[in-house]
Amino acid sequence: MDRHDEILSLIHIGLAQKLKAEVENPSGALKKLLDEILTLSLAQFQELKDTINQSTPEQHQKNANDLLTACICNAALETEPFTTDLARQVMPLINYLKERPDFNPESTYNSLLSNIISGISACKTVEDVDEWVTIIDILRNEYNFTDVETELKWAESKYIEFVWEGMKNDDPVQLARQLVISKRLEGKGFDMSFAKNIAIDFSYDYIEEKDEAGQPDGISELLNVLLGFEINDEDKSAKINLWKVKYGVKPEETKTETIPQPPRNLDMVISASSQIELINPPFYSHSPTENLIVSVYRGICYLPNRIDIAVKTYTIAPSSDEAKFNERLTNINKEIELLRDLSGKHPSFLEYYGSYHEKVNDQHVIGIAMEYCTQTLMHEITNRGGADQKYTERELYDKVVFLLEGFSFLEQKKILHQDIKPHNIFINREGILKIADFNIAQKYDEGTTYLATGVHFVQGTQGYMAPELRKLLSDGRLSGAQGPIRGKFKPAKADIYSLGLTFLQMYTLRSVETFSTPEGREELEKILKNIEFLWLKTILDKMLSVDKEFRPKFKHLLSKIKDTDEDSQTIMV
Repeated sequence: MDRHDEILSLIHIGLAQKLKAEVENPSGALKKLLDEILTLSLAQFQELKDTINQSTPEQHQKNANDLLTACICNAALETEPFTTDLARQVMPLINYLKERPDFNPESTYNSLLSNIISGISACKTVEDVDEWVTIIDILRNEYNFTDVETELKWAESKYIEFVWEGMKNDDPVQLARQLVISKRLEGKGFDMSFAKNIAIDFSYDYIEEKDEAGQPDGISELLNVLLGFEINDEDKSAKINLWKVKYGVKPEETKTETIPQPPRNLDMVISASSQIELINPPFYSHSPTENLIVSVYRGICYLPNRIDIAVKTYTIAPSSDEAKFNERLTNINKEIELLRDLSGKHPSFLEYYGSYHEKVNDQHVIGIAMEYCTQTLMHEITNRGGADQKYTERELYDKVVFLLEGFSFLEQKKILHQDIKPHNIFINREGILKIADFNIAQKYDEGTTYLATGVHFVQGTQGYMAPELRKLLSDGRLSGAQGPIRGKFKPAKADIYSLGLTFLQMYTLRSVETFSTPEGREELEKILKNIEFLWLKTILDKMLSVDKEFRPKFKHLLSKIKDTDEDSQTIMV
């Protein structure tokens, strides 16, 4: 019996760890086999899982997947160092496995919690601890595992350690940072009273010493932060108010250029970087062109209460090409205008909290503050694929209708997204999908020249482009074209195809990157033919049509999907 057959013979029992515990004979072939399985890497597990799926009878596939899922959990939990990325991978797998009646998740959770404590202990910065606290929050709020008090105490101790370390240097910037950190952590429910009071005392002593010595450098910045704290000592409070007058402290001292702000009926309005604490490192950072860096951070704001936000920053270096510089500013302002106009119009759009434009060391820094989301639709699809946990018909229907409503609103407002893909659909803490990344979106008028000529720049992500865009891109590269490629196509029709590919990826949980090429069309047709939900098959047949003229508008698709559901009397669970 070869190794693969041996694994299949164990499938009915299901979980590798449980099997190993039940093996009494230490020299038995079963234990040897399981020891071998448990030494595989995560990549090898995935390869083995794919092999089993291809060769296992359908009635045994779930048990086969459960066995390998348990092994993947074990491999991840034994990986050193254990990272927050591994924790994010393991949590949905444990959540999936706990539905089995023969699986006791307690020991697996204990192993995960032990690794979380080890991860917290190894943290080098406050931001590292923040990442682990986020993992604990996800474990508690999304997976209903509430027994995490020990882990939170470890995080609290580590935070206090970092605040204390930061106060050892006679540096006003570091002192201000420790004050801001301690206030933020109190807002998250940590008992930072001891560390906060020490930070306040250090800051007060620093200002007093520098004031008496006639050395004002750093006083204003530190005093500005200190004013945000309640000072219980009356003498100290009175002296701080005298310093406030003496040094003319104002809430904002950064040179700020005005960008149109949203209506004041939003929860908060941010107009300067001083209102935000950015958490390093950024989630994402890249330089798409010379003299430009685009980054996305998690941020903390207190207006008036603590809130997690996302901050997208554009850092533009000085350039001799004034026209190019002005073009960049115009495009960024268009993105801000779109976000501001869409905020609150439909639940599928991110809440916009404000923006700022500042000069820092001759560089222009533009920040856009918006709703914070915990993951993207692509992350969710990947996690479900790894756990072989397909969306139910009800889940798919709700998500598809919800997104079609959002894109129908964009269509009504004549807004082209031009880069639709699961990566650009975010998911907030409540699990609500959010259409994001409007940096190459356009607002059009049907009477404009560029729509009349039909010639546009090819933009977006290649794997999610419509066939006509892939062809223009390919032809342009073959001809040796340099720079952006232009061609004749209908961007609105291309958006419909891209959303169709996104829906298909949600259904299949597999890559769709070849389906807009001639080589991948045959496989796409087979998948479309075998879609089990009539309403989904009906709209995807139209959205993924090679002939762009057969792709209906979003609003017509929304109507069609509801009509099909009523006609077919589909029962969704």
